[in-house]
Amino acid sequence: MEIVSGKLRGMPLRAPSGLTARPTAVRAREALFASLGTLDGMTVADLFAGTGAIGLEAASRGAASVLFVDSSKSSCNAVKANCAKAESIAPTAVFEIFNAPLPNICKRLAVHPQPDLIFADPPYAESAELLAKLLADPDFNRWSGKALLIWEMAENKGGLQPPPSNWQLETIRNFGGAKFLYLRQK
Repeated sequence: MEIVSGKLRGMPLRAPSGLTARPTAVRAREALFASLGTLDGMTVADLFAGTGAIGLEAASRGAASVLFVDSSKSSCNAVKANCAKAESIAPTAVFEIFNAPLPNICKRLAVHPQPDLIFADPPYAESAELLAKLLADPDFNRWSGKALLIWEMAENKGGLQPPPSNWQLETIRNFGGAKFLYLRQK
């Protein structure tokens, strides 16, 4: 797996030991970022970061700051190594890594600058439940502000509940065998 575009194009990514992560497919990442346009100067959060591919892809395409969150120490170590490699190739962004589970970390996130873009790629089996918890969490709502939240889930996943009244589902896109929900607070 590698970065597909931008300043870091072709940079190989280290995967977490134990293969606990399911990275977003290359084709899906390409289509996802094509749908977003420019990221110049943005603050991006990569939740359930795994390898950090999404956050590093954002940095490669101009994001100024990237926050990575993952509950797995192995994943955070892989993200740290990948960020160090990115910085040695082409310093692109300020990186910060949190090793903590969601939604438990929301209170700590609430004191950080509001992001412009939040990407979340949780374990597919827990995706709908985690989305409902985060969207209902007041600390997450305060921190996320008007950021675009892109939530990845299995393409064939049913049973999606409508978002709380303070959130709006802008669109659903299918890329590379995955479903991406584009949500924003009203």
